[in-house]
Amino acid sequence: MKGNEYPNLYAGFFDKIRKLFTGFGGMIEISKIQWKRLEDGLLEIIKASYFRL
Repeated sequence: MKGNEYPNLYAGFFDKIRKLFTGFGGMIEISKIQWKRLEDGLLEIIKASYFRL
């Protein structure tokens, strides 16, 4: 296995906390982008169906 393929089993307490917050921050930001794209898509569908009438 290469360097980044090993799980970090021997990380210290503060390293684990830091990585936990970094992971949560990434998930929240990705989720925000996904919701924004969903919102934009739904608004486009509504606009298209409204102007078609």
